[in-house]
Formats: sequence, C-alpha cells, structure tokens
Amino acid sequence: SLISSGINAEYGERLDLEHKKSDDKLRNFKESSRQERLAMEKESEQKIEKLNNQIDNVIKAKDKEIKQFKNEEANYKKIIIEKEEDVRLTKQDLHEAHNELLKYD
Repeated sequence: SLISSGINAEYGERLDLEHKKSDDKLRNFKESSRQERLAMEKESEQKIEKLNNQIDNVIKAKDKEIKQFKNEEANYKKIIIEKEEDVRLTKQDLHEAHNELLKYD
C-alpha cells in the first residue's frame, strides 16, 4: 500500500508535469500566433498606406496636368481673342482704305 501510494504520487507528479508542459506549449503557440497575426496586420496596414500614398501621388500629378492644361487653354483663348481683334482691325483698316480710294474715283 505504501509502495502503491508512492507510485501513484510519482505518476500524479509526472501527469502534472506533462499537463504543465502542454499548457506551456499551448500558451507559446497562442502567443506566437498572436505575434504573427499582429505582424501580418502591420504589414497589411503598411501596404495599404503605401497604396494610398501612390494613389495620392497619381491624383496630385493629374491635378497638376489639368491645371497646366487649363492654363494653356486660357493662353490659347487669349491668343485667339487677340488674333480676332487683329483681323477686325485689319478689316476696318481695309474698309477705311477702300472708302478713301472711292473718294478719288
């Protein structure tokens, strides 16, 4: 009986030790899984931030192109107005010259 109680105690201690080892393994697995998940989340956030920055840069570049185009368009419109005024004045000059010539006929 004394021997069997000693064997049972030793067996119980061994079971406790195995149980503790299993708990430690599970705890370590959970922690490493948590760390991996956090690392993957951080990596995803960084990728998203990088993509957002790339999108912002494309938008800024396109906005700059649009602004440049609008400036060029405004310049061309000014040139057209100036040319139309030149043509109008030239027509007016020709008309006046024609009237002068008619006086001497």
